[in-house]
Amino acid sequence: MSYRRADGRSLSFGAGLLARNLRRVTRDDGLRHLTVDLVWNVGVFYDRNGSLMASVMASGGRSYRFRATVYPGVVRIAGMKPAMFIAVGQRGEVVWGVSLPFLPVGVAMRW
Repeated sequence: MSYRRADGRSLSFGAGLLARNLRRVTRDDGLRHLTVDLVWNVGVFYDRNGSLMASVMASGGRSYRFRATVYPGVVRIAGMKPAMFIAVGQRGEVVWGVSLPFLPVGVAMRW
């Protein structure tokens, strides 16, 4: 679901299910049966003229419980437009990072 403003900015919301674990199901027919455990996944996305500028996502999946990303062009610091992210893992560990559009690598820390 999206809400678009006349100035080209949009706010979108999405929700759904994500496959977390692939599990074998035991049956007596001699065939291999598999199923998945489904978990929730939601996100809010901000874009300007069709270009993603920021996102916030939460999930019951294996990797991150929460992620927020700000893409280049939203924030200006000392004349630069960095991308920044922060994520919280399933066990509470926090990862954050920053990258600059003119460098091929970024910096991230975990604690």
